[in-house]
Amino acid sequence: MKKKTTSSRRPLFFALALAVLALAACSQPADLLPRVWIDYPRENLRVAPDQPLLVTSHAYAASGIGEVVLSMDGVAYQRTQPAVAGDDFSEFQQEWLPPGEGTYVLQVVVYDSEGTRSNPATVTVIVGEQLAAEQPPEPPEEPQEEAPQEELEEQPTCPPLATVQSNANCRSGPGEIYPVLGSLPAGAQAEVVGQSQDGYWWVIDAAGGIGRCWIWEELVSLSNQECQIARVESPPPPQDLTAPPTPEPVVPANGLSISCRADQNLAWLPVQDESGIAGYDLKLEKELSPGNWSAVNQWSNIQGKQQTVPVNCGLRFRWAVRAVDGAGNLSPWSGYSSFSVELD
Repeated sequence: MKKKTTSSRRPLFFALALAVLALAACSQPADLLPRVWIDYPRENLRVAPDQPLLVTSHAYAASGIGEVVLSMDGVAYQRTQPAVAGDDFSEFQQEWLPPGEGTYVLQVVVYDSEGTRSNPATVTVIVGEQLAAEQPPEPPEEPQEEAPQEELEEQPTCPPLATVQSNANCRSGPGEIYPVLGSLPAGAQAEVVGQSQDGYWWVIDAAGGIGRCWIWEELVSLSNQECQIARVESPPPPQDLTAPPTPEPVVPANGLSISCRADQNLAWLPVQDESGIAGYDLKLEKELSPGNWSAVNQWSNIQGKQQTVPVNCGLRFRWAVRAVDGAGNLSPWSGYSSFSVELD
């Protein structure tokens, strides 16, 4: 009987152990978890079949964004990394093509650089002629009793104060393209003097020599939500004077010898820039004698990441590539990559 009693208590012991582990896993502060929300589409948006839909979302991760995953009905559909590695706040646009008519649940989650997953943001999209379920009418509002005179005299304190929830950057405008004017520690307070047109950013008067700057709304809490806060026009985006990264030649491999042919495809690793990449320039040279190189041709405004060039059998060639961003800035030329074309 004693052995039987001990055995019967084992399930209870394992249940208690699992409960302790679950509580420990949930102990991470909520303000350190990555966060994501969907800006577009709106709930129950109706779209035509075979019409691509651009799902727009914003994500935040204190330790840096690793990737954002778009799922359809619980199945991963697209994974996207931030344009700038290590960014803690970024906008994402992911194209989704409906597989057919019906009602679909789209879900977006963000993983930070340490692999921590956010709570999902979801939205329902209706494709085709399927009718959405009718919503019951709103019940009429009941008349409100007049508040006592002493309550009416209590007016909200405006403008409100913004309290920083975790260490945050304050920028010269509402977006990551604007430079950082200063950093605010958790617990810092500042008066709110305006709001961006889309409602995602607050304009505050920050202390510590920072002055008036813009901070993302998810990083602060307001002392009073009832104040009417003026909408503020965004300042012009700063002029981009920074050169884009230099692309890297990859095909053919440097020093490779290839069979005799009339042309060869050259490919490189594409790069990204905040102003976008307008195109690539490529130059090709051939070796007339050891160390004596002569230009073959130069191509500009190449769209994509490859270019087919003419070659001659029995000669050695070398080539380099550079990027041009949307603001007209040029990257440095890449290092030369060479290859040889054999005789028949």
